[in-house]
Amino acid sequence: PAGSVDLPSEKAAAYVAANSHGSFQEGSDRAFVEVGGTASMRTAGAEGGGNVRRWMPAHPSGSRPKYSPVYDRHRQSFDVFIVASRDIGKGEEVVKPADLWDA
Repeated sequence: PAGSVDLPSEKAAAYVAANSHGSFQEGSDRAFVEVGGTASMRTAGAEGGGNVRRWMPAHPSGSRPKYSPVYDRHRQSFDVFIVASRDIGKGEEVVKPADLWDA
């Protein structure tokens, strides 16, 4: 149809492979594809670089609980949201770490 865009399936599959990550919830087969601002953010060259991180509050025990109603209620948020890992100065570029979505 007029005005439509034909995106070949190979290009779509390559985009998903390059811009998606799996869920951190054990047993989940969900994949999340970055399509917003994080997809266009520069990635730091080394692991641990960057000035943003995943939004996953540290648990007091030091590890992820096997079962927690609070964590379970917010698991999808932990899979998709990022927050500043330090103060980001005016005019400073926002950069995501290379290992942002690693488990």
